[in-house]
Amino acid sequence: MPWPRLASLVIMLVLLVSVMHRFSQMGQSDDEQTASTSAAAPATSPFPASPPAEPVAEPPPSADPDGLPPALVGTDLDPEQQDAIREEFQAVDDRSLFNLPREMPAYLRLVGWAKKQSVEQMSRRARRDILFGQFIQQPDKYRGQLVDLNLNVARILKYDDRTADGDQLYEVWAWVNESKGWLYVAVVVDLPAGTPIGNEVSFKARFSGYFYKLQGYQAAKARPGDPPLIAPAFIGRLLPLKSAPAPGPAADWFWVGAALAAVVLAMLAWQAGTLLFRARRRVSEALPPMPESGDKFEHWLDQQAQTDSSPEDDEVGASRDRPDRDLHLFPRRDDDSLDETNHK
Repeated sequence: MPWPRLASLVIMLVLLVSVMHRFSQMGQSDDEQTASTSAAAPATSPFPASPPAEPVAEPPPSADPDGLPPALVGTDLDPEQQDAIREEFQAVDDRSLFNLPREMPAYLRLVGWAKKQSVEQMSRRARRDILFGQFIQQPDKYRGQLVDLNLNVARILKYDDRTADGDQLYEVWAWVNESKGWLYVAVVVDLPAGTPIGNEVSFKARFSGYFYKLQGYQAAKARPGDPPLIAPAFIGRLLPLKSAPAPGPAADWFWVGAALAAVVLAMLAWQAGTLLFRARRRVSEALPPMPESGDKFEHWLDQQAQTDSSPEDDEVGASRDRPDRDLHLFPRRDDDSLDETNHK
């Protein structure tokens, strides 16, 4: 096989191996992160499945001394709401494994704020500069802050019961690129239609809402005596960034690479067969045809022998069989010189 063709085949194989390796990494990166998130998420919800039936009293939209738009009355922009939530935050207990009854007034007030606003409305006023470590180290400083997060959603649970106002709540477990394996948890109001729900989902979403507390939880695979983990907890709204796929197994990139490998190997086999066929054809065309009968075969051998031998070769062979007349092993002397030598 010519060296250029062999080199091209080697390059094709190297490219094939690199593509398969890349596909395997693509398939494994999302699977590994989803698996680790599912293993770290709690087996049970830390929030109440059925919030208390008594909602927090809110002033009517018309009772607005500061000239707020009616849609924003009863939100964090309302001074009366700010004073009320500041007092209710005093009862919030960070790092508890469950939402305590004394925390419910602040919990429901934040739910009411999120209900009155869309993701776009909250996102325009939200902060994006608070990191995971800041929530963990200074929860009192950032409690009640309106934030905007780009989440990698791993689990969404639907609460069985609605609130007293008829709101459907969902519990979302996710991680952000900055926090990696450390989880965030959020209670969201009324998911958009078509959003997948289940213990294992995988899609990106935009969250806007309020920081509530540090929620303690036990990982699904925690052993007895293991300390609880901590996740910043929020209350707000969720908006998928793109059409979210239904929950199910991830695409198996191994079979995609195997199919590509089969195509490339088939091409290589076809090319190798073509080169072998051409080489055999050139050899068969270079040889003269052989006769079928015995007499003709002997005649054909004689012809080949005559063809292979030439007159020049015969002369060279004959010269090799006899000594050269002009070749002398000792110096040649004529008769006169020999007589002179004898007289001396």
